[in-house]
Amino acid sequence: MTKVPRVECIEVNYHSALSKICHQTKNLYNRTNFLIKTSLNQTSKLLYYYDLDKQLKLEECHRILPSHVAQQTLKLISRNWKSYFQAKREWKNNPNSFFAIPKPPNYKNKDGEAIATFSNQQAKIVNGWLILPKKVQRKKNPQRIISLCYWVLNQC
Repeated sequence: MTKVPRVECIEVNYHSALSKICHQTKNLYNRTNFLIKTSLNQTSKLLYYYDLDKQLKLEECHRILPSHVAQQTLKLISRNWKSYFQAKREWKNNPNSFFAIPKPPNYKNKDGEAIATFSNQQAKIVNGWLILPKKVQRKKNPQRIISLCYWVLNQC
C-alpha cells in the first residue's frame, strides 16, 4: 500500500493578525536575503539554513513569528539561493536553454507581505474551524474557513 501525503491550501477572511504575521515573514525574508548577499560580497561564502538560524534567532523579525513559520521562511530563502546557483551553473554549460542569465533572489516589497507557512504541528482544523497558534490568535474566536482545496502528491 502506497502512502499519499496530502497538502491543504486554506483561504481565510482577512484578519489583521494574519496580515501582521505575513508582513513580519516578509521582513524576515528580506533580512535573511540581505545577510546572504552581504556574506557573498564579503567572503564569497553562501550562508546555509543553520548559519542563518543561529544569526537571526535573537533578532526581532525572527522572535515575533511562530517558530515553525520563521524556520519555513529561512528554508525557503535557502532553497531560492541554491536554485539560483544551480540555474547559473546550468546556464554556463548551456546558455541556449535560458532566455537570459539567471538573477539572484530579489527583496520583497517594503510594504508588501510574504506567504507564511504554518505546519500541521501549529495549525489544526477542528469542525471546520482553523485553529492557529496563540502567537497569531489575538482574539478568542478562531477564523472561519472560506474554502478548502486539497492537492494530492504522489510519493515515489
